[in-house]
Amino acid sequence: PVQKDFPIPFNFQDIFINENLDAFPRAYLVHDYVSVPVDTAQDYLLKNTNFDLKQSAILENSYVELNNLQPLKYNLDKVEIIEFNENKIRVNSFSESDSILILSDIFYPGWEVLIDEKPSEILRVNGLVRGVIVPEGNHTVEFNYIPKSFWYGLIISIFTAVIIFIIYIYSIKIISK
Repeated sequence: PVQKDFPIPFNFQDIFINENLDAFPRAYLVHDYVSVPVDTAQDYLLKNTNFDLKQSAILENSYVELNNLQPLKYNLDKVEIIEFNENKIRVNSFSESDSILILSDIFYPGWEVLIDEKPSEILRVNGLVRGVIVPEGNHTVEFNYIPKSFWYGLIISIFTAVIIFIIYIYSIKIISK
């Protein structure tokens, strides 16, 4: 255990649990960003080692233009996770200006986002996590995981059930003759 860099809040015999005091929160807001081409965020970070990911974001969608983002003198941002499970994450946020809500979960296809029950676009932020542009004020942001494979599986299952039912009815008619 490296107690100097990461304090040890708990240990049991030869098992040590280290605490990372510099870990990112599960959800947070930023008010600054840089835009890079798709799949180059990690390269940007390697070239710009002093880039602060807790204050700024790297967006890989070069077509995104965020003119209303502005650094704040007094950061009164608030982010509270209301619900968190495998398929649904709900967050309340407050900010005095437009911001990017970053969720420290992997960007993966199939997630959809609603801001105050209105659809919005999920952005790939910092090369690997999810983010969404949130207007100023209080908002409820809801991430839902509804992959296309679920719908494909449902359609195939219904189609299969209908075919099996038709075969069953047809076989009863043949047997009863």
